[in-house]
Amino acid sequence: AQVAEHAASGPASKQFAAVVRRLRAEQQQVVAELPMVVADATEHARRRLEKQRARTAGSEERAAELLKAASFLETHVNAARDEQEAMAQAFEQDRARLSERIRALEAENASLRVTARQFGGSEAVRKLSPSKGPSLRASALSDDDYARPDGSAPDAPKAAAGAMPPPPPTGYAARHAAARAADSSAASASAAPVFATAQRAA
Repeated sequence: AQVAEHAASGPASKQFAAVVRRLRAEQQQVVAELPMVVADATEHARRRLEKQRARTAGSEERAAELLKAASFLETHVNAARDEQEAMAQAFEQDRARLSERIRALEAENASLRVTARQFGGSEAVRKLSPSKGPSLRASALSDDDYARPDGSAPDAPKAAAGAMPPPPPTGYAARHAAARAADSSAASASAAPVFATAQRAA
């Protein structure tokens, strides 16, 4: 008992008591500062949450703008594709019509050459060839190319027996005669199928 009492009143006991007092003081200080620490942590967390919400809101706005731009571009792309398809269809239709027109003109040209061969010979066929061009055909044809079976020129009076033939027309008269010859050739072309059928029947 004496030894225990001596130990309790010794230097070790005094040091232990000092440590306990220091720890208790630190504990009281921590407990006193704890509300301030909690408040600071809460404020810091609130600020971080607000920043995160702001970034999220900005991202949502940018995403909405991107979706709107994508929809706008898709609409314009679809409209451009539809326009291209319509233009392609119109081009195909125009090309088909032009092809039909070209075939019709080729058939008409062939019919005219057959008619010219029947009525005027190879010289008229040469003058009706495509190399002459449409502007030169009327001036290239003469009354001799489309002469009647009796040898007289269209719309010209027959020469009396033993009389001198009239001089060929010149100037305006020549151009007028060429125009009348062209009209006569058109009429002959329209009558060509009937004439050919009559020839074959004969």
